[in-house]
Amino acid sequence: MTNAARELFAAPVGGVVGLEAFSQAVAAARPLIAHHPTVVNMHADRCTFAVILIAALLNGQRVVLPPSAATEALRDIVERYDAALVVPEDCRLASMSARADGALLTPQHLAAHAAGEVHVFTSGSTATPIRRVKTWAMLAGGAEVTMVLARRIAPEAERIVLIGTTPHRHMYGLEATVATPLTVMAEAWRPAVFYAADLEVALSTLEGDPRAAAVLVTTPAHLKHLDAAALRSPALRGIISATAPLAQEAAERLEARRGLKVFEIYGCTEAGSMAIRRTAREEDWTPAAGFTFSQAGDVSFATAPHLPAPTVLPDRLSLQRGGTVRLEGRGNEQISVAGKRTTIGAVNAILAAASLPCDAVATRAPDGEEALEVFAAAEENAELTDEALESAIRSRLLAYLDPVLVPRRIFVVDRIPRDGTGKVSAATLSALRGASARRSARNSRRRA
Repeated sequence: MTNAARELFAAPVGGVVGLEAFSQAVAAARPLIAHHPTVVNMHADRCTFAVILIAALLNGQRVVLPPSAATEALRDIVERYDAALVVPEDCRLASMSARADGALLTPQHLAAHAAGEVHVFTSGSTATPIRRVKTWAMLAGGAEVTMVLARRIAPEAERIVLIGTTPHRHMYGLEATVATPLTVMAEAWRPAVFYAADLEVALSTLEGDPRAAAVLVTTPAHLKHLDAAALRSPALRGIISATAPLAQEAAERLEARRGLKVFEIYGCTEAGSMAIRRTAREEDWTPAAGFTFSQAGDVSFATAPHLPAPTVLPDRLSLQRGGTVRLEGRGNEQISVAGKRTTIGAVNAILAAASLPCDAVATRAPDGEEALEVFAAAEENAELTDEALESAIRSRLLAYLDPVLVPRRIFVVDRIPRDGTGKVSAATLSALRGASARRSARNSRRRA
């Protein structure tokens, strides 16, 4: 395939967008946004988002990707970045049919000319979101990790299509479903995928193309609701998961379908994608090409050619013989009770893999107490009392954890608000304690 004919983004309506059409759209967009030092890119369409991102980077502008689309969060971003241009979710800033003079945006051209900055934010699951500054070279380096896994999943495929459930404003989604098609020979599915029906549309579109291999780029929280659709379609050749640990049990169940491979990426906003593992077969992580890990005391560092300096990681790693690493969790995720240890991430992986009709999330008890709490919300059609739901969760955890680690407090709430990566912010968890108390009070009044 020639550079000009490269396919970048795919959709059920309108077909694929190739490199030539994308390059023309970027050239048309550049003068439209050039009069602002900062562009806040909120566009919901993955391809148009990419057009705006690349146009701004080629202009030498700063691109800000807010951690939330909530009104207050967006207002805070606009106040922080004076004279910012906010591109809303449905803005028709650029058209794929636009005709403008401009260079063909090959990976080599982007590497040489995309001089702007990208400001991304941590998820806020353990604290207030923190800004991290990225360059195109850093994003492209992370994209290579996604492509290594895609080639391991479908080495013979002529056409690899990455179907992402993770928002493209998040570091994982940005690398895997925007930087990857612009850096290596892969496509990204253009529409948002959130519900099982969205995934079924994407897979049914690709089933008619014998060249195509679909790879689902997702998170454990999303995968719990998509695994049935994933198992049905032969077009889906593999799953890549990140942002939280995926339970080995869940990976084994998925890999029981012939020809389906499940991999995980270990990464963080600070350094992007760094290491990989095939979850059903491996506990430890293999560093991605070019990455090395080191430690100084309790602090872990990552080094790679595309990172400007050794990067302090938010997680604690232990270096294993043979060059692999083991993820020990973040310092504030370690739970130790009566000499027994676990991590919040491990407990959340157990909850995510459970076939319980609920959504549940574990966290540390407040005030630094060495104990776990769990918040749970029954699915809409589940006929469970709050007491039955609490009992089912305790039974599930007792199958995997020492009894002293099983949380004494399980808070039942109406729903658990998750962000686009499936995470729950620290502020939301704090609010859920009050929501659980109000629910208990309502139930007590009804029983009285």
